[in-house]
Amino acid sequence: MSFAPLFIAVAMWQGAIVAPEPPAKNWASIGFTNTNGRTGPGADYPIKWVYNPRGLPVIVLHKASEWSKIEDMDGEVLWMHNSVLRTRLTALVIAEQPVPLLADTKKRKKVLARLAKHVVVRIESCAQQQCLVRVDNKKGWLPKTALWGPVQVSNTLTD
Repeated sequence: MSFAPLFIAVAMWQGAIVAPEPPAKNWASIGFTNTNGRTGPGADYPIKWVYNPRGLPVIVLHKASEWSKIEDMDGEVLWMHNSVLRTRLTALVIAEQPVPLLADTKKRKKVLARLAKHVVVRIESCAQQQCLVRVDNKKGWLPKTALWGPVQVSNTLTD
C-alpha cells in the first residue's frame, strides 16, 4: 500500500505544495509624448498608435537589440524602439470615478487630490492593498484596484 497520494493530499491541504506562480511581467513606461507604436520591429513598419501622455505603463513581451514588443492596457500588441522605453514604474488610474489620493494610510483623512481616470502616476512602493504614488508635486496612497500597471504583479513591490 502506497502512502504517496495521502502524503501529497495532506501536504497540499497544509499549504506545503504551492502551485507555481506565472512568470513575472516585465514592465516599462513610455518616456516621451507622441510615441509611435508600430506593427513590427522597425521604422519601415506602419504606425498603428501614437501614445500620449509620457509615462504610460506597458508590458514588455519581448526585447530585441533595438526594438521591444509591448502590450498596452487595452491588450494591443505593438513594437516600440527601446530608446523610448524607461524602467521607471508607473501606473494608470483606471477607476471610473475620481479616486482620492490620501496623505496617510492609517488615518485616511487628508485628501491631497482626486485623480481622474487615465491619470499617470509614478509608483514609489506598494503595500498589500495600496500603493504610495507620486503625481506632479503630490505624494500619497491609492488603492491597487484603482490602478493598471506593475501593482498587479505581486502583493508588494517592496518585498
